[in-house]
Amino acid sequence: MGYTLSLLVVSFMMVVVVLAVGIGLFGAVVRGDPLLLFGAALLYALSQVLLAVFLSNFARNEFQAVQLAPLIALPSMALSGMLVPIFSLPAWIQPISKVIPMYYANQLFEGIMLKGYGVGTIAFDFLVVVAIALLFLVLAMTTVKDRIDA
Repeated sequence: MGYTLSLLVVSFMMVVVVLAVGIGLFGAVVRGDPLLLFGAALLYALSQVLLAVFLSNFARNEFQAVQLAPLIALPSMALSGMLVPIFSLPAWIQPISKVIPMYYANQLFEGIMLKGYGVGTIAFDFLVVVAIALLFLVLAMTTVKDRIDA
């Protein structure tokens, strides 16, 4: 629990910095509610922290846990529509994007920032990210091992 809370604090600070730099320094326009954008980013960060905790339960040491990050992050970016539009991917790969959490986060961020959507319009994407966070929470809790290092 302590590990998860510390990662959440770091994630919170990262969300604040990224949004402050993006909006304040680079002048990114947020057509929707900035607090809604902040909440969406924090919710997505929570889901990723819980995914990291879940995956780290299978690592034998910290080095192995760190090696898992690129194995998740790179395919997520490639298949979620973040790097290339999903419609430009081969037809047999496109359905895979719908099971990647980052896809729904991208939908949230695009909807709030670029289209000015409110909660009602993007409620489904919010619910999916909440469901993913809850899934990873349950998986992390059920796979945690009691380790006593002597």
